[in-house]
Formats: sequence, structure tokens, C-alpha cells
Amino acid sequence: MQVRHHYITPGMPLQNMVQWEGERKAHERVTPVNLTTNTFENTEFMIEEIKKKLRMASGAALKASQLNDEQYEELRDIYEMVAGKNQFSISEIEAITTELGRLRRG
Repeated sequence: MQVRHHYITPGMPLQNMVQWEGERKAHERVTPVNLTTNTFENTEFMIEEIKKKLRMASGAALKASQLNDEQYEELRDIYEMVAGKNQFSISEIEAITTELGRLRRG
């Protein structure tokens, strides 16, 4: 699907705004990734997605290069849990942050 570059402008008809917004969102969808394979790219992807979902600035300063195979599986478990939820309580965010910090120090 080719996305046309549009800008929402004052006075733009609502139908055009809705169409433009739908095209933008379709373009931004992430292509599914096979996370069963431990790769640097997969690790970076999961860390960035966790940070986005939790609106975290540092992601507990976790870097993809710091994880070994066992930690990759733990990160994937955290990612799958975070990806499956829409909202998080403060205690859940604290627990996830603690786990990411433990992975970093591990």
C-alpha cells in the first residue's frame, strides 16, 4: 500500500482527515517479527516496544548487547506480557522495571 503524504490543514473536510489518519496508521503498523530466534535485532525490538508501551525513557538502561540466551527468553516473556496488556498499574510498571534492571545486572 502506498501512503500519500498529506497534511491536516485548517478547513480540511472531515472525510479527508479520517482517510489521511487511516492511511498514516496503516503505514505505521509494525510487521510481525519472529521472536523465537535470539538475534540482536529482536532484542532491540522488544526493548524498544516495552519502553514505548510503558512510556519509559530509559527502559532501565537495558541494552540488547548485555543479554545472553537465558536472559533473552526472560525478556521475551516480559515483552509478551507487556504486549498483551493495554493498561498497567503503578505496581506493575515498578515490577517490570525491576525485572528489566535485574536482567541488566545479570
